[in-house]
Amino acid sequence: VDGVVQSARFKASAEFDGGWQGWRTDPSRVRASVRSTSLAGLLSAFGFEGDPAAVPGAHEAELAFASSGRISDGAAATLEIDASGFKSSYDGRIAIPRDAPVNVAGVAQVTAESASDLLSAVGIRAVSGTDGVPVQGKFETTRDAGKWSIASRRVMLGGTQLSGSATVAAAADGAPVVSADLQADTVTIAGLLAPLHDVIADAQAGGDGDIWPRGV
Repeated sequence: VDGVVQSARFKASAEFDGGWQGWRTDPSRVRASVRSTSLAGLLSAFGFEGDPAAVPGAHEAELAFASSGRISDGAAATLEIDASGFKSSYDGRIAIPRDAPVNVAGVAQVTAESASDLLSAVGIRAVSGTDGVPVQGKFETTRDAGKWSIASRRVMLGGTQLSGSATVAAAADGAPVVSADLQADTVTIAGLLAPLHDVIADAQAGGDGDIWPRGV
């Protein structure tokens, strides 16, 4: 396969031991690559819409994927994204059961000059205070029944070492819902208050100068 998806160049090759009818249950080998002029363009090919202001400028970004095994049970898989200021890799397994969401389990490693790029890569809108903050480290990553679970492996966010875990699931309206239990060796007041900036900005944009619930 060689074509274009949302302005990104897409190439792929695959071998299915059981033919098209057995692509899920029989052994297979798949290789794919996607190349775009920017990280934003690369992510848009997969339906992710990050914050344009938080994504690096025009540069070449490339994604490479390979899998081998029975996809229904969990094929061995690797994934790499390489862009200016952003590199990530995944090594683990991927399963596509019949009539069920895609499941993954493995280790992801990320090096990004801006944490907002990492949030964009997983489909989460960046919040204030994440742009320009470097992040580096490894994550235990699983996706089961449509819910992502992530556990830290000595992750550095700016000058702070993070440990703990987080889950990302979809609400009824499709919006991501994040739950986290994290520990940090250092925390700044500015970092704690940064998310309030978005709340205040949204309230001011709606013409409501009061950001607190009624009666508070």
